Formats: sequence, structure tokens, C-alpha cells
Amino acid sequence: IPYYRDCYDFDSVAGATVDMQSTFPFSDYTLVGIDADKLDPYREVCENLNVRSLMAEVALNYMVDGAFVGTLVHDARTNKFRDIMVHDWAACSIKPSPFYSADPSITLSYSHRFSEYMSSTSPYVKHILKEYPESFIRAFQRGMVELDPLLTVFIPRRGTQDKASTSYLRRIFPMYLLEKTLYRGTLVEAQKR
Repeated sequence: IPYYRDCYDFDSVAGATVDMQSTFPFSDYTLVGIDADKLDPYREVCENLNVRSLMAEVALNYMVDGAFVGTLVHDARTNKFRDIMVHDWAACSIKPSPFYSADPSITLSYSHRFSEYMSSTSPYVKHILKEYPESFIRAFQRGMVELDPLLTVFIPRRGTQDKASTSYLRRIFPMYLLEKTLYRGTLVEAQKR
């Protein structure tokens, strides 16, 4: 995953291609299909999740990392989804199910940076964390958590059967490595001269 992210960041063609394909399709939208008064709960959830911005991030992670993983934050008091916590695919350990219709088991390990945020003494952070369900916060403070399949959004970019996900950049990657090695060799020789 770090190599694919490097390819996305520094290869002009690969990075631009992923940016175009992950941002262009997602413009403004309108929810339709049922009576306007019945659409209000759906509109509210779409606003809470910031769906328009989220879709571009989903597409970017889907293409570069080969998968998107997020946990929906469900508020039992209002019975609505109030947010989504996007996870780093590199921090996820996945055990695929041999059954096609069964969800895989995803275990997430958190970095030191996330733990620092959760245990921050900042009044702003405390106010934000107070707004989220306590059970949700406690589950993620342990450092390692198995994600609940009912609240997990997992969108893998499938490849062959033996892989949980496949990066969109996989086919360009050998040429990217060769190009990077040639650049490095050229720079070394130029510095010697």
C-alpha cells in the first residue's frame, strides 16, 4: 500500500488519472423517488455523512489502496447514522470468508496518533467525543478492534480470488518502479560529474 500511495503521489500520469476518475463523477445530486416529506430522514443522513465529499474519498481509496473501509456511527437515541469514521486500509487486517455472500472479518489496529486524539485533554476534542455514542468511543480506544459487519462499509476492488483487494495502479507499478530507479541512477551519475 505505501508503494501504491507513492505511485499516486509522484507519478504524473497515474496520480492525475486517479484524481480525474475519483472526483469527476461526483457532482451535486438530488434525492428523488418518494414523497418529499419522506425524504427528510435520508437528506439528513446524507448531510451528516457529507456524501458528496465522501464519495470522492471512497473512490480514491478504492483505486489507490484497492479498498475502502469505514465504520458508520449510529446514534441509538435518534436512530440515525450521524457520521462515518474512515479507516486506513494499511491498518486493517482482513480474513476473507470462503462464502461469497458472507462479510469478511476486519480487524483494525490504530496508530499512536489516533490514541492521542482520543485521550486528548482539549476542550474541543472532549466536546466532539461527547457527541458520539460512548460504546463506540470505548470500542475504538482499545487500540485494536474487530469491526462490526453491520456498521462497516467495506468496498474492495476485487482481483483474483486469492486477494482481498487490488489497487488500480497494480499494472502500472512495474514501469513506475523502473522509471523511479532510472531517475535515481541518472541523478547519482549527474551528482558525480
